[in-house]
Amino acid sequence: MADFLDGHARVMAIVRAAHKEKTGHEHGAGQWLAGKLGVTRQSVDNWGKRKGFPRKYAAKLMRITGLTEDDIWPGVSITVDLPTDIWDVLKRVCGDKPMSAVVVELVEIGLKSRSKS
Repeated sequence: MADFLDGHARVMAIVRAAHKEKTGHEHGAGQWLAGKLGVTRQSVDNWGKRKGFPRKYAAKLMRITGLTEDDIWPGVSITVDLPTDIWDVLKRVCGDKPMSAVVVELVEIGLKSRSKS
């Protein structure tokens, strides 16, 4: 079964190839991606050793690489059964963000607010 490290490897392969096409070498591809994501190169490297890319970068990663969420996070599925009216509101406010990223953000917000009470 594929896992998050496979997804990280896919992203980095595409980033390296694109960087090589632009610059003539792969060196600096991780730094370039880090700049696009607004993080450090070390963060990008660490995600490859740990849990893969955080889902909050889904829209940017998909735009940069052309990959789908399933390509970036293979074997990781999120199923949410929401009432239709809530689902319709979420679809309107998501913009270009993937629905799964929005759901993850909402869950994180809910967990944070719950821990404060």
